[in-house]
Amino acid sequence: MLPSTVTWVGPSSGGDWGTAANWSTNALPGSGDDVVIPANISLTHSQNSADTINSLTTGAGDALGASSGSLTISAHSAIDPSFVLSIGGGTVSFNASVPETVTLASLYISSNQYIGYSTMGGTDNFVVTGSFTWAGGMLAGPAGSTLTAQGGMTLSTNIRVGEVLDGRDLINSPGQTATFTGGLVDMFDQAIFDNEGAMSVTGDTLLGTYSYTAQNQAQTLGPPQVINNGSIDVNVPGGRWCGPSVMDAGHQHGQHPGGPGRAGIGALPGYVG
Repeated sequence: MLPSTVTWVGPSSGGDWGTAANWSTNALPGSGDDVVIPANISLTHSQNSADTINSLTTGAGDALGASSGSLTISAHSAIDPSFVLSIGGGTVSFNASVPETVTLASLYISSNQYIGYSTMGGTDNFVVTGSFTWAGGMLAGPAGSTLTAQGGMTLSTNIRVGEVLDGRDLINSPGQTATFTGGLVDMFDQAIFDNEGAMSVTGDTLLGTYSYTAQNQAQTLGPPQVINNGSIDVNVPGGRWCGPSVMDAGHQHGQHPGGPGRAGIGALPGYVG
């Protein structure tokens, strides 16, 4: 059966994905539907439902804020590079059968739980041209899939919640700054953090394999990696910065009068002081 086109006909200012009257078919889009969003629409996905569509076409100035449930896009999509995505709950996945690159103007992922609350995933690669803020939740994908932050990134949460980098390569572009204001980044499934710019560590931060699950996977599949072809500036008085001490290149400096941190079985090697 050929996909059918379903178009947003709801309020011009935007509205919720889960309201049937907002769609041209007067029904929620399904797995066989190609969804079209006109320009300058701000959508929310607030229903605790698992929604799957065939493809998504967005217009200039569109935005999606997910707070519950899941939304999976299964095929090639036409995402305008001005698209803004915010995930404060639930899962958004771009799963084209032939992985492609989705460009976003900005990306925000947040969670108040360690795992299973907010997830950005799928097989596609992502480029974020503007701000990328990661304040908890999971960034997932198959090994070798990428998210490239071209406008810098901020990673900010706490040790009890943290972020999970699962399989995907997270790349800080040359000339950009990845700021760690505190938290735990637990790396699964041969994930890679690749710093091609600058890293600024200003808060209590752990980067590596810290959960038992991540450590066991590292023993089976091989450890994740942190690649540094830029600089690392650590300024965490009285706190912890625990990450790789042997980097591919670049340099690191700063002050760290805190304790010895934690490496763990299968963790990334060493401790930066």
